[in-house]
Amino acid sequence: MLDGRITLPIIILKQRADKRDSLFLKQVFSQKKLSLHDINNINNLVKKYSSIDASVDIARDYSKRALEYLDKHFVDSDEKTQFKKLSDSLTLRYY
Repeated sequence: MLDGRITLPIIILKQRADKRDSLFLKQVFSQKKLSLHDINNINNLVKKYSSIDASVDIARDYSKRALEYLDKHFVDSDEKTQFKKLSDSLTLRYY
């Protein structure tokens, strides 16, 4: 967000926001630079609309699909084991 990138939690926030919050987001994201106050308000909205939880759920779903694909199409190997560990570690991070 600070470097101009829109991440999945922000995309979900924009989809879930009510009219008032949506107008706030539109106004804030039209600015070139975000103030600390704006960032705090956005963080509060991310919490209010459970955007992080939804993002983690999506990541876990993609991870599950990837692991199923690995199991179906690849024989057991050290590389396959490392991919599984990587996938698990990426979806177990807490925010």
